[in-house]
Amino acid sequence: MGKDTWFLIRYHSSFKEDLGYRVIMKNIQKEFGLKKMKNQVKHSSVILILVFLFFTAYPSMSYSVDMEVVDRIVAIVNDELITYSMLNEAFKPFDIKIREKNYPLEKEIEIRFKVRNNLIQQLIDQEITEQEMKKAQIQVSDEEIDGYIERIKQTNSFTQEDLRRMLEAEGVELGQYRKEIKSLLLRNKLIQYEIKSKIVITKEEIDEYYTRHKDEFNGKTREEVSPLIMDKLYQTQADEKFSKWISDLREQAQIKIIQ
Repeated sequence: MGKDTWFLIRYHSSFKEDLGYRVIMKNIQKEFGLKKMKNQVKHSSVILILVFLFFTAYPSMSYSVDMEVVDRIVAIVNDELITYSMLNEAFKPFDIKIREKNYPLEKEIEIRFKVRNNLIQQLIDQEITEQEMKKAQIQVSDEEIDGYIERIKQTNSFTQEDLRRMLEAEGVELGQYRKEIKSLLLRNKLIQYEIKSKIVITKEEIDEYYTRHKDEFNGKTREEVSPLIMDKLYQTQADEKFSKWISDLREQAQIKIIQ
């Protein structure tokens, strides 16, 4: 294990009164400057804590308590954890596609490493976004998610089965797809809330986009594809605003990536 390897462990609550517990918690808070650690420890028979190679630092101390490693921590964002299992879940669709390419081993390792690092950054952005959404109490209903998916289906002349097959080909389950749509809608709401300015798409912009991409619409009229074009133009502007906004928040956030 490396010097900066952190794990989530599971242990019995009776250990909580042990001197070792207090020393561990003190070292954790000191190492990362965490102020809310006490809020993350729940009064239950089984609790999760962070361990910074405690027994390496204190090899002479021993405890009559059973411990079990349940996860590894890859990043901490304002006292909130991003775990190895979260990273693995985000990596699943990419894993399928990488395997299908049959890259040489060295190339595959290089690609996996690059994708992994990109995903960690995305998970950090996602965590910062979720923290801000909680502060602003922004929510998205199932009806809003359903409506967005229906617009996609109508624009592309998809049935529910067509959508399912498309997602299956991309290695994405419907439940995960709905989560991605929810994140997108939440993010867009947050952008409008934070920037306090609505994104307006004009008729001229829609006409210009349709003219430039007419071949992509398989003979459909401008009126038929207007909702799709509007969504695309809206999302382009929203992405630009989000990139600037999240960059500013990153500078203010306490972020530690643990390799």
